[in-house]
Amino acid sequence: MHSTFRTFVSFRQDDKPYAVLLPIRRAIQVNVGGLALQTVPNYWIWLVRDVTERGMQSEERRNLVETILVTDDDSACRDTIQKALEREGYNVESAVGVDDAVRAIKRRRFDLIVCDYRMAGKTGLDLLAELKEREPHIPVLMVSAYMDAVFEAGAAQLGAAGLLRKPFRLRELIESVERAIQ
Repeated sequence: MHSTFRTFVSFRQDDKPYAVLLPIRRAIQVNVGGLALQTVPNYWIWLVRDVTERGMQSEERRNLVETILVTDDDSACRDTIQKALEREGYNVESAVGVDDAVRAIKRRRFDLIVCDYRMAGKTGLDLLAELKEREPHIPVLMVSAYMDAVFEAGAAQLGAAGLLRKPFRLRELIESVERAIQ
């Protein structure tokens, strides 16, 4: 069984601590004597060692973990999504609405935006349309309890990376996020 997890791997270099935060995507879960263990194939460890031996700038190290912006005007839903993604090891920032999300995008780079469709004022499709012109490389995962053919067609036309219907299981959210980032 393969699973995704994040790990912190550190090495000593020239008698100084040197570390890198690396997302490990191909962990293998094995069962040994009734004890479930997660192991990482050796080539990932060599990759980490190679990266650290070559040296990385601090900004490059920060970019190894994906940063996600969660946009929803419902604070309970926004907080639930944020906490679930943070438990998976993502850096998560939240925005209350479309205007708040645009301000966040202007000041920081995001690897993914998780956006509700129906919000007070502007909709998630308005944000998607603005991003298509301003930041077309950022994938957007749309979530909504109000999906219909018009919404789905509009989201597809504007280039949404995926659609997720509320209510959803947290596992569905994590899988959708992983697909959208890849």
